Amino acid sequence: MEKEATKLLQINKVLWIISIALLFHVVLSYNLWFPISRTYPEVPFFKSMPLSFGLIGTSVLSTLFLLGFVLGSFFESIRKQSYLLGFACFVLLLSEDFNRLQVWLFIYLGLFGSVLWRHKKPLPSAILSNFQFIIAVVYCWTGVQKINLPFTLDVYPWLMGIFEWTKPLEHYTSLGYGIGLFEILIGVGFFIRKTQHLSVILTTLLHGGILILLIGDNYWNTIVYPWNVSMVGLVWILFWKQEEGIINHSKRPNLVIIGLFGIFPIFDFGNYWVHELSFGMYSGVAIEGDLYFEDNSETDCLPAILDSKLLYQSETESALSLDDWGMQNLNIPPISTAGSFEHAAKVFCKCLSENNVRGGIELSIPYRWQDKDTVYQIPCEVLLQQDTKN
Repeated sequence: MEKEATKLLQINKVLWIISIALLFHVVLSYNLWFPISRTYPEVPFFKSMPLSFGLIGTSVLSTLFLLGFVLGSFFESIRKQSYLLGFACFVLLLSEDFNRLQVWLFIYLGLFGSVLWRHKKPLPSAILSNFQFIIAVVYCWTGVQKINLPFTLDVYPWLMGIFEWTKPLEHYTSLGYGIGLFEILIGVGFFIRKTQHLSVILTTLLHGGILILLIGDNYWNTIVYPWNVSMVGLVWILFWKQEEGIINHSKRPNLVIIGLFGIFPIFDFGNYWVHELSFGMYSGVAIEGDLYFEDNSETDCLPAILDSKLLYQSETESALSLDDWGMQNLNIPPISTAGSFEHAAKVFCKCLSENNVRGGIELSIPYRWQDKDTVYQIPCEVLLQQDTKN
């Protein structure tokens, strides 16, 4: 009974941490959930059946979504009902905008869902096994995603160039592969009982280093700060005092959890799964989308609050990174699928067309093992014709 009580306390601690982290994430990306001054276009999950709830409707859904998971985490007596409310509201919010399915939220939803799945017949060992599996495979996949050429040639030198004392390391690009291997070893270490303590310590150092680098780069990407802090808390709760491995004769992860977190990320390597849900954070191989329009036009289609410094200009045209636009307006990187970027571009193109300005979208798809991208442009006329045909 004492062991069961300890396991239940561990489960509650995990839920407390991620619900508090979720609250911070929502506050940091408030325009994504409470679109008071939102300018970045919504990308409906079902493009053939777009939903838009407006400022009031979206704000109500977001409030109920947040309350459902926070209250359910702190009050076990209403956990099932609260979590069901949270998931129901999120499905509607996701239907309205696919960009809400950020990687940190995907992880939190997996942890929340592990509890709800077993709610009728609580099995603390099985729930903890789900928790541990999710966290362990996340580190495995983040490491695998970094073992590629763009990471070593682009992302790694950028990280090392943030501080003067790390700049000498930016020339040793082969060390970039070491970062990927380091994260893989952390994840594998969580699966082995004898190495769990070492992985906990290394994870703490890893996230501490990430936070230092992000803060050092002018407080860049603040939306991931709560995630980095929460991951440190989670590994200490889940792995420091464990007497069992993640998988043994008495417990094993749920097959749905194994599929979503352990198997589906494989399909990202063929572009059949969402890159962000394959834990490719800072991997350097995400698709990039840029809007372009002619003649350095000071078009009214550009959001009034958009920082003009985000525009890249030449003698004949201007360009705006959709990633930069999303980061400035929503404080999140937009989901990097071609379809997601194209839909956002269509909204922009409709405005350009009304103002008789030519433009379109340029998509860049990096190769994992070659120092080049596949780049192609889709003019606004083509994008808008697609809507007409549909």
